[in-house]
Amino acid sequence: MIRPAGQERKTAYDRDYEALVGLRELSKELGIAIIVAHHTRKAPADDLIDMVSGTLGLTGAADTIIVIDRQPSGGFVFDVRGRDVEAVQLGAQFGKDTCRWTIVGDAGSVRRSAEREAVLSVFREAGEPLTVELVTAALREAVTSDRGGVTKSRDAVKQILGRMAKSGDLRRVEKGRYELPTKPESLSH
Repeated sequence: MIRPAGQERKTAYDRDYEALVGLRELSKELGIAIIVAHHTRKAPADDLIDMVSGTLGLTGAADTIIVIDRQPSGGFVFDVRGRDVEAVQLGAQFGKDTCRWTIVGDAGSVRRSAEREAVLSVFREAGEPLTVELVTAALREAVTSDRGGVTKSRDAVKQILGRMAKSGDLRRVEKGRYELPTKPESLSH
């Protein structure tokens, strides 16, 4: 909607770049931030910045680019890059009731948290000690039933369970068997 008409002789890159350069100059002149919302392409990319639809002229002209990517585990990743900001990937959640975004940590820890939550969910549903094999099967079933599980190999699940036992999220009952840690009963008289 901001690209001037009558520029058919210019390359697509030049048209995209020039459309945003004018906004960037206006932003500097007025001393305000101008946010341009643009859609991403449907094709996947290894680099989230490559997800911006159109040419590299759009990302080349902007001072800062934030790509929001929905994660299979439920949350979102904000990939932030720019001239005056440090590149960072942040995990975020959107509150439908408040219509606000909340940054919940770096994207890596959010992904790990989703993985751990999937494992804890398996233990909550079972209500009893489980073996590595049972947890692996339950995680695979959660993925196939579209309940947001995390598909993992047996070895990967064994490592996750070991780390979770070390951090106190789980308790090792015996070799190869884990359970949720027991919480001390409250002292009520």
